[in-house]
Amino acid sequence: MGTRWEEMNSMWLKMALDRFLEKRPYFPCCLIVCRDVRVLAWAAIETQRLFAWQMVSMEDVVCEPLLSLSAMVRAGQVNGLIDKALQAYDAGPLLVIDTDVLFEPSLQLDPLLLFQRASRMLPLVVTWAGSFEHGRLSYAVPEHAYYRVWRTTDLCADCIIQLDS
Repeated sequence: MGTRWEEMNSMWLKMALDRFLEKRPYFPCCLIVCRDVRVLAWAAIETQRLFAWQMVSMEDVVCEPLLSLSAMVRAGQVNGLIDKALQAYDAGPLLVIDTDVLFEPSLQLDPLLLFQRASRMLPLVVTWAGSFEHGRLSYAVPEHAYYRVWRTTDLCADCIIQLDS
């Protein structure tokens, strides 16, 4: 049996994800948000244990295919790589991990918009290393080179699960 913290957070995470699934939002994209990547890794493992969803790593989907391309061509290929990868999965939800590669500035992507668009193909639950405070979603911390802020997300209240670390 896990620690008391794990047990309490597991129960809370399950309830939050159940609420997301019941809502059927326009963008069926749920973000599990936390600054602590260790907590996010725990949340991914726990979500898979609780729901037995398939899991995909964005690093696995994107990195190797982009290595052989020039920097100028890479950004234009990411959406197609992700679409192709998602087509290989069942109806979902699909647990998406290792998303940091999508925030690489040279790719010139909007990862939030990318996940929202992709969620129209199948529901996504995405681990997101950042925070959601005062209605603003951030990725990373201000000191990080990949730091980004979204003042609006177009996601419903139950689509953002903020984990306390």
